[in-house]
Amino acid sequence: MEQLFTFISNHPVLVGAFAVLLVLFIRNEMNRGGTTLGAQQVVNLVNNEGAVVLDIRDKADFDAGHIVDSVNIPYASLESRID
Repeated sequence: MEQLFTFISNHPVLVGAFAVLLVLFIRNEMNRGGTTLGAQQVVNLVNNEGAVVLDIRDKADFDAGHIVDSVNIPYASLESRID
């Protein structure tokens, strides 16, 4: 532990750069998932604005249970069927 404090005191620029990069990485990862919608927001979008729910799970998982009127396109074939 003493070596860590010695390193920090001897290399403040490196430690500062690491801290900045760590914060930027965390911020990027938090924004990566996109907007989260609650159940009520999804219902409103589907009922009032004609939104379509796209289910990208495998066919077996989709058949086991899904949202009514959702469209199933497995993730593996999503790119070829995006149209």
